[in-house]
Amino acid sequence: MDLYFYADQPSTSAWVSLALGYGMLILFGHWEDSIIIIIARLQNKFARVVVTRTYIYVIAFSIIAQWRGAWNVADIYFGYIEWKTGIGSVLIGISVLCAFRSCNVINSTPAFLAFDAKFQENFTNTTRFKCKKEQPVKFFLDIVFTDVFIGTLSIAVWRGMYGLLDVFLYPDDLLKSALYTILIGFVVALITGILEYPAVALSARIEILFQVANMKHKPKVHDLICLEFAYVYIMLASMCGAPRYQRYKFSSLLALLVRIQ
Repeated sequence: MDLYFYADQPSTSAWVSLALGYGMLILFGHWEDSIIIIIARLQNKFARVVVTRTYIYVIAFSIIAQWRGAWNVADIYFGYIEWKTGIGSVLIGISVLCAFRSCNVINSTPAFLAFDAKFQENFTNTTRFKCKKEQPVKFFLDIVFTDVFIGTLSIAVWRGMYGLLDVFLYPDDLLKSALYTILIGFVVALITGILEYPAVALSARIEILFQVANMKHKPKVHDLICLEFAYVYIMLASMCGAPRYQRYKFSSLLALLVRIQ
């Protein structure tokens, strides 16, 4: 995209990428039933696999275009991340996502993995309010809200975390910064992986304690504490994604290794 999307016009390139990403995601979300019906008619299993995988790659392209566009638009109009703006971007993004109970969207691999399943599941888009398709206007608005608002907040959180790593993690030594970035990502992934089952057990224990304390008449308190506990774990898990996918540091590290050889 950097090479072929108006390479000599950064602002135009960012807006084209943004419009393409959001537009494709909204349209594919709206057409998911039609796509499922079309692919269900394919009798040849190989053809079904090819079409399904092609669809996945198209959606991946849409998401990359969305992220690239939103990220570059923010860089162009608000400047590159400094420590204050980085912290602000993370805190604002996480706070609003928590308010909408959508904080899990900031998770990525390796904290979150998606496996190939029934082909229908590949075309099912999760929306914030889970509006029924029998109400087409509400369903469409739900898709738009999820992709544009919730998706942009997720990008803001990641952009803030990326920027903070650039600011504080050996900003003057690219090789050290890249190596420590990789190390942090793997260590956090290992810790969250080890803590997964204890976290589930602790969450269940919290629920039991509330039942014993006879606080069923205060479901909001119970839900709030359980959600806060889940959010803490999600925040920790999300930290293993951002370091491992810092785009500039990985590409620069590979370039350095090639030069060293």
